[in-house]
Amino acid sequence: MSVAYNYKIPTEGLKLFVDEGLNRLGPNVGFTGIDYGDTPYTGGFSTSPTNVEWNRNITEITISVVIYKYSNSTGYATHPINMWGNGPSGLSTSGIILYNFGNYQSNGADGNIAWYMGDYDGTNGGWRGHGVASGATQIQVGEYYHVVFQLGNGIGNAWRNRNKLGNVSYPRPIAPSNVAGYGQNNFNLYGPYNQSFGVVKAGLWYNRRCSDDEIRSQYDYFARRYPLQTR
Repeated sequence: MSVAYNYKIPTEGLKLFVDEGLNRLGPNVGFTGIDYGDTPYTGGFSTSPTNVEWNRNITEITISVVIYKYSNSTGYATHPINMWGNGPSGLSTSGIILYNFGNYQSNGADGNIAWYMGDYDGTNGGWRGHGVASGATQIQVGEYYHVVFQLGNGIGNAWRNRNKLGNVSYPRPIAPSNVAGYGQNNFNLYGPYNQSFGVVKAGLWYNRRCSDDEIRSQYDYFARRYPLQTR
């Protein structure tokens, strides 16, 4: 099954989408749709708890989103997508976070992008990270990037603008239900109107590892709507 307008986006395992209101996905295809709406707002956006229950204790996931950069920043980072844990504080209770870094203390990181997952057993200092863009591939003001996190069979891959990046081993389940506080939270997003230096325009969440061809199709779908970068 595909979504509206014959764009060949797979809907198998599609559990959540967000959209800035320009082009709703097809109705009644068995997943939860969230339209940002047409009225600008300055805050973030958060799913309801019931919209992310599917994300508990799974070993496969795909998150495929378009992010846009409004401005430069000298702050440390913003989190266009973040799923921090409830309960005990610390990195080990985080779920899945997308970082967009700034030029903090002139470190040259403005526009670097990376996915992070919490390591609930404390391995790697509480993090398992996967870089998406840095240096020549940093996102610049006015650019749209398609970024993907693809996890399955204990291997995580990041994608940037149709480019598949290296592997990261991640054999643990996402947000295991038996670990107090780990990832037990909503997906919180920086929406398209808050004019931060990294916002989510639209995105797709799957409870499975999408194939490489499916991810390329997602890029092609979003490229019909946004002037996505190719680098």
